[in-house]
Amino acid sequence: MVHPEKPVRIALFSLFSLCGLLAPAGISPVNAQDEDDHLKISVEIAADTLAAGTASELLVTFRPKKGFHVNAVPPVGLELDSGVVATLADSVIVPRDTATGYMDTRGTVRQRFTLLGSAAAGRTELSGTLTYYYCSDEEGWCRRVKMPFSRNVVVR
Repeated sequence: MVHPEKPVRIALFSLFSLCGLLAPAGISPVNAQDEDDHLKISVEIAADTLAAGTASELLVTFRPKKGFHVNAVPPVGLELDSGVVATLADSVIVPRDTATGYMDTRGTVRQRFTLLGSAAAGRTELSGTLTYYYCSDEEGWCRRVKMPFSRNVVVR
């Protein structure tokens, strides 16, 4: 369980295995793990103490190493797990580098969510899955990653 006082630093690793052979067009699916040589990701909540029925944002930062980029298309996706006491609102806002068409990783990906009006007071978990694609500029391969995330929210 993650403490809301500490930022979530979730890193991913690339899978150099059979997955690369199974996906079409050079894109191989990867399930996120704890370490990645190519990319660092942080998932935060803008305000983690909320009244039931109010909104906040999930904030996701991507920090690829030199020679890697995160795609804006296909777009980044965020889904909440079933049973979570919130719903996603609007669509994911992804900063885009107009020169390259890729995600501008100097910015922050934003996804609004609203706590259910029926959310009980106390600490609760906001969990789900972040899906994104990143690529090696030099080697020409791309990976789809489905990364679970979890953050605590205090309902007042």
